[in-house]
Amino acid sequence: MRTIKLLITLCFFYMPFTLAEEVTSTDAREDVQTFITMMVEKHDFEREELLTLFSKVHLKPRIVSTIKNPKEKADWGSYQRLFLQSDRIQEGKDFAVEHAETLARAEKEFGIPKGVILGILGVETFYGSRQGNHRVIDALSTLAFNYKNRAKFFRSELEAYLVMTKNNHLDPLSIKGSYAGAMGYPQFMPSSYLDYAIDYTHSGDIDLIHNPIDAIGSIANYLKKRGHWKTGQAVLERLNQQKPENLALGKHTLKTLREHGLTIQSSLPDETSVTLFEVTQNDVCDLYVGFPNFKAILSYNPRTNYAMAVYHLGVKVDDTWQ
Repeated sequence: MRTIKLLITLCFFYMPFTLAEEVTSTDAREDVQTFITMMVEKHDFEREELLTLFSKVHLKPRIVSTIKNPKEKADWGSYQRLFLQSDRIQEGKDFAVEHAETLARAEKEFGIPKGVILGILGVETFYGSRQGNHRVIDALSTLAFNYKNRAKFFRSELEAYLVMTKNNHLDPLSIKGSYAGAMGYPQFMPSSYLDYAIDYTHSGDIDLIHNPIDAIGSIANYLKKRGHWKTGQAVLERLNQQKPENLALGKHTLKTLREHGLTIQSSLPDETSVTLFEVTQNDVCDLYVGFPNFKAILSYNPRTNYAMAVYHLGVKVDDTWQ
């Protein structure tokens, strides 16, 4: 019995340093020091300031595990149950009423339907109420230095984050967001914050974390500039047919799809580039064609399930748009 107790004690004693390890420090890491040198030389940061900052940063292995298994990998039936619940739809309707003037202004100025803006806000953060629990600097640093597959991308985002917080006089240790480092109502990555966030309240500051008006304008600006949104065009169409065996999923022109016998209601020109894709729900496979505006939503998040959720939530919240 004493032997068993001793073994249990030893297991608990060593676990924090092995299997249960949750957080590691950035202290003395050569790659972090190299990154700091780059920030000093490229952006005129103070070395001591960054050394102090990174001494307070924690790398969290669980973030790497999470990003390798995103929710978007689930089938459409499972994924839509996460984002098309009645409470999210009602919250979207309430948000739409509260911010009707701003949504109308964004639609007029950018040509982005309020439904798609509402869909993005609903999927991303439940209309601002769920912006994430990870410190952004921890998330970005973990992925920049501990996730080799996309280290280059996340180091550039960490760079953008530090520049963004410096330019806007924000505390880089205080901002929380997603496990991937996305922030605020619209869950912008730092580079998108720098490139597409706008001061839609004309207050002199850009605030996507606390200000839904800036968030609405910034999403519209993003979709127009980055997504190349086509005003007045549809997003997608469900086809009441099975995919022809000799036709692959993926990018085609409308002419090609029609030549293979698919009936598509869209009046867009035959040379329009579209995407043919399938989604599975309750073991039933449905065929869809995504138009250029579907691709615009994918520029926000390149997962088909994500764009589908944004579209369908937007339609349910704003039944005047589809």
